[in-house]
Amino acid sequence: MIQPMNLEGALKYMNIGPGECGDDAHNYAWAEVYRALREARKAS
Repeated sequence: MIQPMNLEGALKYMNIGPGECGDDAHNYAWAEVYRALREARKAS
């Protein structure tokens, strides 16, 4: 029933627009951890 079969299709199916998605509760702090790990791997 969800077309296309990806996140965009799922959000469309649930009738959720870009302004309704909300923000990350921790202001994307988890992404900074992965960014630091990636940079550390590049440096080594």
